[in-house]
Amino acid sequence: MIRFKSTLIVTALIAAGVAAPAFAASKDTNFTVNINVTGSCKFISASNINFDSSDATPGTTDKTGTLKVQCTKSLPFSLQLDAGINGASNVNARKMKSTTGTDTIAYQLYSDSFNTVWGTATSGVGAVTGTGTGFGGSTLDQTFTVSARATLTGTEPVATYTDTIKATVTY
Repeated sequence: MIRFKSTLIVTALIAAGVAAPAFAASKDTNFTVNINVTGSCKFISASNINFDSSDATPGTTDKTGTLKVQCTKSLPFSLQLDAGINGASNVNARKMKSTTGTDTIAYQLYSDSFNTVWGTATSGVGAVTGTGTGFGGSTLDQTFTVSARATLTGTEPVATYTDTIKATVTY
């Protein structure tokens, strides 16, 4: 009785066109799936460097800042810092300018502990190089310390002194 019901159900399905027809032959083909990963870098952050307040006592004062970048994994890159808007295109002549006049305070930016001036590839002064670790969360950030040293002569008038540096990542 159970066999009869099964046969009857299969026959009804075939008659209704629900059951799959039998195939006599087949052919195969292949296709590809691909993606082209291009090299890229982006700045995650750049911290300002603030020398704080000073009474213009002659000497130097040091501070640090950071640049954070992410680049495509295994992509070589360089980080360059220009001369600033008051440095006359010379990274060896960086200056902060008084916001109330023409007075300036000399300063320098270094890629290490105050030994190697951080500049551009064309300035003849070292750019910093690296290799990308990939994009994603903060664990892939590459952090570079910018060491800064301002030199006071003791004759600076009361004012706020500023400069703006352009950081460039080249890849």
